[in-house]
Amino acid sequence: MCMGTAPASMFEVWESAIMASAVTVIASAFITASLSLVASSPAIAAENPASPVTTIVLTNDAPKTTTLASSATDTKIGTESIHEAVVRNAKGAVAGTFHAWVLTVGETPGDLVETRLRTVVFNLKNGQINASGIALYPTDNAYLAVNRPMRIAVVGGTGKYIGARGQMVTTRRDDGTYRHVLTLLK
Repeated sequence: MCMGTAPASMFEVWESAIMASAVTVIASAFITASLSLVASSPAIAAENPASPVTTIVLTNDAPKTTTLASSATDTKIGTESIHEAVVRNAKGAVAGTFHAWVLTVGETPGDLVETRLRTVVFNLKNGQINASGIALYPTDNAYLAVNRPMRIAVVGGTGKYIGARGQMVTTRRDDGTYRHVLTLLK
């Protein structure tokens, strides 16, 4: 605090702490995603034929969503949305839960899309699968565009999926459900 200035309101202190926390989370996610992308690139997989590829197809029901708008009046950067849904296996049976945290990290005035950081966790019976990366979203919607696949990195897991790495391609369907194709190099 500078001499002669009024102390910050509790709201300003709280808002500052949230922004600092968000910057830390974004930086950690970018580093993790970048390292995972390098480690899971097709060139590396081709050089290591001992690494079998596993494909898992999951579908989540239409998610329950909460959106927290950015406090800035001139930008959507900082807007967060939190999503939760039942996740199903390829046969349609309940396999666990889907959780996602999405943060708007980039926008260009006049564009129809904005850049958002997606952090996804599938909480399954035998462990978790974690994915993170950047995706493009319509500026007027909290959800991915319908039938426009988006790819992010699988950055880890627990239990049966410990050490998971690879990629996840997510497609939003017309009915509000999502299809996720996870390609794991493990």
